[in-house]
Amino acid sequence: MHLFILAVLLLWILPRASASINLIPEAYDSHIELRWSDDTPGSFQYYNIYRQVNQEGFIIRQSYFPSDTLALDFVGPDQQSNQYDYFVAKVDFLGAILETSDTLTVHTITADDDALLEMVQRYTLRYFWDFGHPVSGMARERNSSGDIVTTGGTGFGVMAILVGIDRGWISREAGLKRLVKMVLFLESADRFRGAFPHWMNGNTGRTVPFSSKDDGGDLVETAFLFEGLLTARQYFQGNTPNEVVLREKITRLYQEVDWNWYRKTVADVLYWHWSPTNQ
Repeated sequence: MHLFILAVLLLWILPRASASINLIPEAYDSHIELRWSDDTPGSFQYYNIYRQVNQEGFIIRQSYFPSDTLALDFVGPDQQSNQYDYFVAKVDFLGAILETSDTLTVHTITADDDALLEMVQRYTLRYFWDFGHPVSGMARERNSSGDIVTTGGTGFGVMAILVGIDRGWISREAGLKRLVKMVLFLESADRFRGAFPHWMNGNTGRTVPFSSKDDGGDLVETAFLFEGLLTARQYFQGNTPNEVVLREKITRLYQEVDWNWYRKTVADVLYWHWSPTNQ
């Protein structure tokens, strides 16, 4: 409590250092997105997000690690009449402000259906793009999965990347580079008669069992993956070396799946899973 009071007093008593943090707010209908970059990272304890509503005084909204550059402030719907002022500050271990951004004012907006859909598309892309595995480029199962990547989720991620390219949110070159990274990883990853497992280690490509007996090929996850990859093959129809390589590798991976082998011979159905150790 004493540290909090000290931090508030320092906020108002001490002069702020010149702004070295570039803060960019973006308003939506029920929340404010705050992104920042720092020209002089230096040594400090954390970032504080300060907010005031209708000029009623700043409070610390949230604290973030030095590696963070994004915050979402959910203010609720139908708040367009409110004025929100923000700045970001670097603070030391006592809570003293070292440097700040400029203070910026923003209002939430009234969003129509198109704006809502665009936000959903942007945020979907952000999960797959910003949080893709650094080695394989594949999609993580969830934000606490570490090195576990998911084949079906990666298919969804490929589709999101194509939307991001088409909407101009990421460049065609960057999206293509990410997809080439994925297919190079998939070439050397575990496969079971061509089908991929549900989970893999994003560093090694080795199977991570989804359950005690689900440690082999997963036809559903493989199908989700190829829905994305085949769409990417169709999207990248250029003659650049990377686009040609991408199409060739996707075609080879797809053709190497023994889809017929996964068909149950006594009925017109497909097996979902097959494992060489749990047949």
